[in-house]
Amino acid sequence: MCGGEELGTFRPWRVKDGQEVGKPIRAEKAEIYAAALSPDCKWLVCGLKLLGSVDGRSQVIVWDAQTHKKVFDVKDGHTNTVFSVDIGPDSTKFATGGSDNLAFIWSMTTGERLIGPLQHDGWAVVAVQFSPNGDRIATASAENKDAKPIRIYDTENGQQLVEIPFRCYNVSSPLAWSADGRELLAASYSEVRRFDSSSGTLLSKWSVPGGGSFASVVLAHNQRFLVVVAKKTLSFWDASSYMEIGTAIEHANDVRSVALSPDDDYIASGEENGKLTLRRLWDILPSSYLTVNLPLMHISGAVFKSWTQGDWTRVEEVLAQDIMRPSDSLSHARALALRALVRTRLKNWDMALDDAKTSLGIQGSVIGYVSHAISLVGSGEYEAAMDEFDSVFCDGLPCENNLLLLVKAILAFECKKHDEAISRVDDLIDIMDKSPYIAVRAHIFFLLGTMAGDNARKIDMFKRVEEAIPVQQSPDLEVISLIFGWDFDKLASATQDPDLAQKYLATLASKDPSRY
Repeated sequence: MCGGEELGTFRPWRVKDGQEVGKPIRAEKAEIYAAALSPDCKWLVCGLKLLGSVDGRSQVIVWDAQTHKKVFDVKDGHTNTVFSVDIGPDSTKFATGGSDNLAFIWSMTTGERLIGPLQHDGWAVVAVQFSPNGDRIATASAENKDAKPIRIYDTENGQQLVEIPFRCYNVSSPLAWSADGRELLAASYSEVRRFDSSSGTLLSKWSVPGGGSFASVVLAHNQRFLVVVAKKTLSFWDASSYMEIGTAIEHANDVRSVALSPDDDYIASGEENGKLTLRRLWDILPSSYLTVNLPLMHISGAVFKSWTQGDWTRVEEVLAQDIMRPSDSLSHARALALRALVRTRLKNWDMALDDAKTSLGIQGSVIGYVSHAISLVGSGEYEAAMDEFDSVFCDGLPCENNLLLLVKAILAFECKKHDEAISRVDDLIDIMDKSPYIAVRAHIFFLLGTMAGDNARKIDMFKRVEEAIPVQQSPDLEVISLIFGWDFDKLASATQDPDLAQKYLATLASKDPSRY
């Protein structure tokens, strides 16, 4: 967690214990009014108010976020305080807005001006916000009743696309895009308005608690909820229904900044007296807003992100915290089952089996039985593993039966029982004829083709894959990817490639088929 202050100091803290990490970043003779960390965590951009003489000094500085060394000053841009900064989704460019009524877009690597100056009305540009794919940028200028202070520009050529009438005041985060970029949210004067980003049409509006002219809105990274600040009050809203959720939080002073952690587990709020508070959202919101709900698996955003990135150390660390944290028996059992699955991916079979047994001992769950079955395979108990799937049906647990049977088939393949696996998948296709099952069948032939000792068998296997429909990612396939590490994204691109066999050989050249 990082925070900037008017004294010109930017400090990083460790979330675990609140201890300051390393040396702070200092902007000499300046106050920090805005800051942004790039999505790739390499760059830190700060907008400044300079103190004393401004001759030859920059209003914007870019630092290396890891070493805290200054990379460059932005020259020949703003002539006064910079109130807002934002970094594009690909971390290659950033935008700034200031009290000189100007906005710019800059190169992240060189500091070269790419777009601007974009002239605005009002007394300052108080917000700049890139769209999710970076093709547009929204800006907001403050308090001019006769103007249309929200504008949307093309980030390639600087062309103004839309302007929207809205009374905007604050210098924090009054703008937020929807995940698909079709809508723009704006907050001010205890109200949030939702606009069509293509036409500027007002779609809806609602009041929020808190009062005052100052307001900010932030969309969660998982796109399930909004955080809205109005004066001293922080409230939470469903991102689909726009109904209030959780419990509003009152502060002693006006809240000047708010940010969510990348996994949406924590929220940080900064008050005007310099107090920075970190809160765990699991203690505030219903868990349904913080979990990734997949068939068979309910997994936190933090675990899901690290799992998909293959950061097993981080996954085990977060799951260990979940296991130690007081919770209901089902949540405790599921956390142990998930850690068992992670340990099967790492081939820590004994530890995985212990976790799976403990999970089932606390409370039976579908994911508990699955983790136990896979752990048994690692211990060489194939038949016992296959029988474990029957326990799910005997216990009468609610589950996706066909997906469970598909997992069972894949487990057979992992145990080198290839014909049995293909037969099981074919039976499911005969019943369901759904793309996830066809994709799994294709992936099996995909792997068999790379194992084939002669070219004739390779070609035969590859032709079998050509029968597959173009693979579309689905929740079922996502679950299989998490459990077994199968990469359906590569399969999807391969099934749409005209030179299929060569594509297979290229994409799987780095895979080790020996375990099959």
